[in-house]
Amino acid sequence: MAIPWWLFHPVAVHFPIALLSIGLLTGVWARARRLNWFFDAATGLLWLGTLLALAAMGSGLLAEETAPHIPSAWRTIETHEELAFWTVGIFVCLSIWRYAAFYQSDSLSCIPTMAGHSSGHDVSAEYRGERYPTGKLSSESRSGEGIRAARGRLRALAADERIFLAGWLIACALLSSTAYFGGELVYRHGMGVAR
Repeated sequence: MAIPWWLFHPVAVHFPIALLSIGLLTGVWARARRLNWFFDAATGLLWLGTLLALAAMGSGLLAEETAPHIPSAWRTIETHEELAFWTVGIFVCLSIWRYAAFYQSDSLSCIPTMAGHSSGHDVSAEYRGERYPTGKLSSESRSGEGIRAARGRLRALAADERIFLAGWLIACALLSSTAYFGGELVYRHGMGVAR
């Protein structure tokens, strides 16, 4: 007996919902506790959840074409599909944003902490509670301009993380709405359910 194509969608949707929701909670916890490795774990959950959301959306489009249709559910199908496109689109944008931030080469040169006040001394930066070596203290850093510029970059990074997490929260709200309308299709209209 062959498995109907539309049955793959209900299996696929649960993974991105779980991973992306847990990823958001992990990111918020990492931000509150300044745990760098925890924020990296949240990033991994975001990327994996986004890939699985793309797979769920693809299986949903396949289900739309192959499942027996119920005329009373057409409006709900369209709402569910439109929300899915918006949701996946936002998660793809968040993943690209995080990828760019994650691999940005100069993101770690934030606040220099001076080991000494003359040129040639080692300088490190603190970012999310961890220290990273950034090079030697230059005459620009000694003058204070370099330190002010580095502190400005750190404030920008912290603001970016807050905006990023707010975007992730909005995307999870859309994900919940998409899941709600998917549940409506099954439990209210009986889409894909044998009668």
